[in-house]
Amino acid sequence: MTTPDYPPQAQLLAASYPSLTFDLTEDTEDQFNRIIPEEVIVRFSRFLDLPNEDGRAILLEAVEAFISGVNDRFEQRPEKQDNAALTKVASKAEQLSEALLALIDHPNLEAQLEERIRGFHALAETQNGATLPDLIDTRRNIFREFRDLLVDLQACTEATCNHQPKQTDYADLFEGEGLPTPQQQFHRDTSEWKRRSQARKLGRDHPLQCFLLSILPHWKAHVVHPFTEGMYFKELEGNLSPTFAELHPIIVRIDPKITRQHVANSIRKLRESSVF
Repeated sequence: MTTPDYPPQAQLLAASYPSLTFDLTEDTEDQFNRIIPEEVIVRFSRFLDLPNEDGRAILLEAVEAFISGVNDRFEQRPEKQDNAALTKVASKAEQLSEALLALIDHPNLEAQLEERIRGFHALAETQNGATLPDLIDTRRNIFREFRDLLVDLQACTEATCNHQPKQTDYADLFEGEGLPTPQQQFHRDTSEWKRRSQARKLGRDHPLQCFLLSILPHWKAHVVHPFTEGMYFKELEGNLSPTFAELHPIIVRIDPKITRQHVANSIRKLRESSVF
């Protein structure tokens, strides 16, 4: 039996975003130098009142964020697989928490482990410079703080799971005055599940949003004009905003099919989601 020829992953990725001017199999910075003209970089840098090298670095970072967004959207897993990954993390966190607690039942074992940890040349440290010896308590229940963190991790991963409600799970739901009926609660939870299922999906404009979010902190730091979609003017058949004037000529170099209205919609979405 002949094995079918499947397109390489790179071809599938490129096919998922055919209007992208960057070749995802080549070095991004080399292509940036060819695709983004020097005059575009100079104009952007002047607008931010920055040296050209700084403006170029900001734009290169934003282009890389755009491409990363293309990859993220292509590689996004089905919700069922995401739920399975989260459930595994929650389960392992619970198991490790219980295993650390069980050490208390072994006389003198925690003391031996504490001595080993405090004499260990730590290979890792936190951002604040703390190492494993700094994070344990005194003997008997030396991993209390670890276990508390694991309980929080378990709770957060379980809450991030988005399982479709089953009506049979609501049959024994307590009913009381002022409380929703089992049927009402089922419909509410189903609506919330649908909302979260839709919200988790990375839309067509996800790469554009990644680009905008990469530019945003630099814009806020160096530009007096707000980073906004502006107002819609009927006579112009579009929105008017300094954001478009500066960014759209750059964005179309990455994807010529992105319109000013696409940029306006993406900024509005980000603003309404309280990202900025």
